[in-house]
Amino acid sequence: MARFLGIDYGGRRVGISLSDDSCSIAFPHKIIENSNRLVSDIGDLVKKEHISGIVVGLPRSLGDMHDTDMTTIVRAFAKDLEILGLPIELEDEFLSSSEVVRQGGTKGAIDASAAAIILQSYLERRKNMLR
Repeated sequence: MARFLGIDYGGRRVGISLSDDSCSIAFPHKIIENSNRLVSDIGDLVKKEHISGIVVGLPRSLGDMHDTDMTTIVRAFAKDLEILGLPIELEDEFLSSSEVVRQGGTKGAIDASAAAIILQSYLERRKNMLR
């Protein structure tokens, strides 16, 4: 069965989440340092975890949901991921990190937990589209 990998992209750290085998639930997995090896590190994880699709959180302006400088950076990063040969989906990450903090998440776990919220949002939307 397909598994998905969720990404909360940040300038210094990148949160990673994984879905279960049935693509019903997303779990925080780890944090990867954002370096020039980022795409390669994600590629290694894709192979190890048998990933069939990647969901990248897309930041937008809170007020009117328009693109920001970070939106442009994340879109370019998602384009770089295409080298892995998997479907890449963009999912609005509206307040995902704030939600983790609201739920009592610790600073070290925020990025991976935010990635799980982003991936869970995608999985739920996908499930509703398949109905």
